Amino acid sequence: MIYNILIFGGTLLSIHVLGTIPERLFIFAIIFLILYQLSTRLVFTKKKKLVSAAVAGIITLLMGLHLIGTILRFKPVIFAFILLILFLISKRLILTEKKKFVSAVVAGLITLLIDSTVLTDIHRVLFADPAVVRFDRGHFNGLGLDKDHHVLYVVGDGINHIHAYNTDALNTPPRLSELETGYAEVFLYNDQTKEIYTIPKIRKNKWSQQLNILDAASLTLKESIPIQFPQGVSDDTWIELDPHTGYVIVAAEAGRKDLEKATVIINRKEGKIIKELSLAPMNMLLHPSRPLLYLGFFQDRNSNEIISYDLEALTVLKKAQINARMDRMAYVESANELLVTAPAKSLIYRLDGDTLAVKGRIKSSFGVRTLAVDAKRNLLLTLSLVTNILDVIDLNTYQSVKRYYLSPWLRSIVLDGDGTAYVSSFSGLFRITYAQ
Repeated sequence: MIYNILIFGGTLLSIHVLGTIPERLFIFAIIFLILYQLSTRLVFTKKKKLVSAAVAGIITLLMGLHLIGTILRFKPVIFAFILLILFLISKRLILTEKKKFVSAVVAGLITLLIDSTVLTDIHRVLFADPAVVRFDRGHFNGLGLDKDHHVLYVVGDGINHIHAYNTDALNTPPRLSELETGYAEVFLYNDQTKEIYTIPKIRKNKWSQQLNILDAASLTLKESIPIQFPQGVSDDTWIELDPHTGYVIVAAEAGRKDLEKATVIINRKEGKIIKELSLAPMNMLLHPSRPLLYLGFFQDRNSNEIISYDLEALTVLKKAQINARMDRMAYVESANELLVTAPAKSLIYRLDGDTLAVKGRIKSSFGVRTLAVDAKRNLLLTLSLVTNILDVIDLNTYQSVKRYYLSPWLRSIVLDGDGTAYVSSFSGLFRITYAQ
């Protein structure tokens, strides 16, 4: 538990601070100079206590107006505590002889509390890249792309409906599904069947769930299949559809990897569950040309494991232990390699697609998490959860050829095959033209 808390806390700190260190240092210097000059000029006032309280009140008010628009608005006790600390320290600006130290502390607090999204917005304005376009603001996650009809499907825990964007006219509002998603972060768009598979988020003690299947073109519900998940699973549910067997695989994340009946295999044609597995993967990936499923686990320090599962025999084929906290996966068909990210190590592990033996490692950005393979150009695109970077890597040399600065909390990526990537984040949706 302590390990997971430290990992979660460290991740949050990294996402909101490490990716914006240059911007924060610049702002810190400006605020420090202003506060120090202000404190030295007001030191001669006769009503020091009154003036110091007024200065502290103004600083606290300005920061309060800023913080009320952040996630702290949902944490009133923490919000009030931060403002109180800021007020008490700011009040010492004029009264203390250590004006440089107090000015630095106040400037540091203010700088740390600035929203990382604001800083990355400023960064992209100052260092504009014509290849990067943010075409919508919001809290997004799962993506699916219909290349034939030029439609991008989006879900996320900031929207309660499936959004369908016309990629030829991204400045127009998206079409919305009538069906509510329950703010689900993950879904599946299947390009062969032109269907969307989604499961509403689990809410409190409502453990009975259903797999909703929609017609992608009309965004209308075609059918629903009931599912019963055990207690202890999270709100996030992974979905895959194997074209060889016609099976839909649904896996719910959980606090431990061996939770009973956390993964179910459904016969799509019959709409019935045919197998329940006591596995709760944190990520899964379907092999592009074989009835083979890869399952990844990283619930705690002792469960960093990859499993390959035969969907025809309905049995585990191989298991491999990786000495790293892993995350997302991708498959390179030309090399028969399974790629697995290790965010804390800035590495991508190259595993043999059959044996799961480690063949090598690829260096990438710190916090590298999400992957996509451009098979046509033999490129690997990676998203970092920490540095706000989309990194394009040549799979011939394993060297980075181009990096694009985007936004905090980069989540999902899809490629159109023509050199364009679509990326979701907690601050918006991006289109990146990475190749011609």
